[in-house]
Amino acid sequence: MALSSRKYIPFHLYLFLFGAFYYWLFPIFILDYNLIEGMPGVSLLDKYNYDPFRYKYIQIVCVLIISYTIGCMLPLKFKIPQTPNRNSKIIVSPRDLLLFSLPFFLFGQYTIFKARNILFKGYTIDYDIETMGAIATANSLFLVLFLFLFSNRYKNSFWGTTAKRYSIIGLIEFSIILLGLGSRMYVMIPVTAIFIYYLQNHKITRKLLFITLSFILLFLGIGVWRISNSGITWELLFYIGSAEPLLTWISAVSFFSYNQIELFSIPYNFLSSFINFIPTFIFPSKSNYIIPFSGVYDSPLGATNLITSLLGDFGFIGSCLILMLLGMILTLIQYNWTNTFGRIYYCCLCGIIPFQLFRDNLPIINKVAIFNMLIVPILTYSLIHFISRKYNNGDNRT
Repeated sequence: MALSSRKYIPFHLYLFLFGAFYYWLFPIFILDYNLIEGMPGVSLLDKYNYDPFRYKYIQIVCVLIISYTIGCMLPLKFKIPQTPNRNSKIIVSPRDLLLFSLPFFLFGQYTIFKARNILFKGYTIDYDIETMGAIATANSLFLVLFLFLFSNRYKNSFWGTTAKRYSIIGLIEFSIILLGLGSRMYVMIPVTAIFIYYLQNHKITRKLLFITLSFILLFLGIGVWRISNSGITWELLFYIGSAEPLLTWISAVSFFSYNQIELFSIPYNFLSSFINFIPTFIFPSKSNYIIPFSGVYDSPLGATNLITSLLGDFGFIGSCLILMLLGMILTLIQYNWTNTFGRIYYCCLCGIIPFQLFRDNLPIINKVAIFNMLIVPILTYSLIHFISRKYNNGDNRT
């Protein structure tokens, strides 16, 4: 059934607006009013004077937000959105999904065991990028598995129930480990994606809102525990909530300090990052062919603000065009890719937008959004489908 001619604002626009305010504008507000002065890490910003380019920065941010908004809304002017097809055919059984995802689960357990000595150590040790990347990948795959199992109307069977519980256990375990590695933002990907899934399917309840709020408070509480032994205070809670965008903003303020903003740039770093999709065992020297980011900026804690990645890779006008294109693609996915997998992929992309998109460099976003959440699930799904049809004649769907 088609929707009415009323135009609905896409979910990904709300999420982007939140991220833009949180990572692009909120840091200026914090610094102007000295809201967390003296807190850990804040002194890293002391050497930067953003007054000379304050208004230029704000103007660029506003134009980028407008460009993305235009891209999101433009497809709605040409096509009336259609409701998703909720009766899409189930092709593979939950048993097959469980069995084929088991190697990823076991690899995750092996990675956790190897990293057992660095878990839940507060800020006393540096981040282990390799371990965090492996667990984040497993978490992304189990997010896709969770959404697929709960999107399809499987029979209330042993395998259906077992597979759903297995996906929940895996998702919770990997999320807890990511928290133990100091990565709250990666855990927000499944939280946001699942929330959007229930919102899109009109299943938002008081219980879900309570669980979502509890997760947010849990993340804040873990952050306080990692930096203080003196208990939880409102000041510390505010610091934990604001330190993430403020410290990520170091890459933005330093980029504006050190570089001349170009109108157009050829995104060599972005384009060459697709080489990263090739597994290392197939192409061991692939890192030698990935062209480094050309801009100069500081990132003492490893995060790269989205505005730095955009302006450094594409230039100002190029960034406007790429954000407009991104908004259009997301709207088309939401309203036109209406089968089960399309709806799942859209929810996963929404999970990336408000946090990871704004704080990780574009090659990482590329790999998570395209490789982890699209290519790997499609290849795995196709393999399961092929084997299921060959050996089960397509009848094992419980």
